[in-house]
Amino acid sequence: MDSSFFILIMLRLQNFQGSEIEPHLDALGALRISVFREYPYLYDGSRCHHLFADAG
Repeated sequence: MDSSFFILIMLRLQNFQGSEIEPHLDALGALRISVFREYPYLYDGSRCHHLFADAG
């Protein structure tokens, strides 16, 4: 029996303009942190940093 397996990933891309992105910023920040947590050599940040980096 073949031991290989398949992973199905469904991805939906959406474009947002202006304030349309605001409801999604927390989830986007959480996703970025979880990715960087898996690959810490790429970057070590915090959700707060990602959300307020441009607030200066």
